[in-house]
Amino acid sequence: MRMMQYELKLFERGYVVTNGPMRDYDQAYEDKCLPIKLTVLECQDVGYQDIDFADAGINKDDWGYREDSETKAFREAYRDVLRGKTDWYLYSFEVAPECLILDFYNPELNHGDYLILDGFHNFKLQFDIPGQNGAPASSRYTVDMWHHRDSTKPSGISDRTHVTEYQKGVRRELDFERRGDDDYVCVTEYVD
Repeated sequence: MRMMQYELKLFERGYVVTNGPMRDYDQAYEDKCLPIKLTVLECQDVGYQDIDFADAGINKDDWGYREDSETKAFREAYRDVLRGKTDWYLYSFEVAPECLILDFYNPELNHGDYLILDGFHNFKLQFDIPGQNGAPASSRYTVDMWHHRDSTKPSGISDRTHVTEYQKGVRRELDFERRGDDDYVCVTEYVD
């Protein structure tokens, strides 16, 4: 086994996982991506009480920039979307130190939309990415987000986001943090 550690400064969207082709460098072709399976492993408020994931930490003031009927349909159905009970499916997610952005697509409406998960909640989510040839999950990601009170920070809040990637003999532990106005990721990589 090989272990290596390194740190990267993130730019623009920084860390995006999708299940399909991407244009430019950070935008997925939503209609060409396969669904990503989302499993909620843990969801608690900062008092460590279990809460309903569908209402936890969703920034409803930042639903997106569109005001069309498809976006309205997404907003009205987001609880069912998160539970996989609609035609909407997850095709991409973006990780940042203070939030997680989930991108969804509805092929019937030919419309994509997103949710921003943030706030005073702790999440542990698992994402299983199927292979492009339709094979079962070829990679898995777990995302842990912790928001807790920290008197040493000007905002009084400290955020920590941790991702574990599992891919064909490789495990990466990624810790995201904000330093001033910049985002960084510290990576520990294990290879068999």
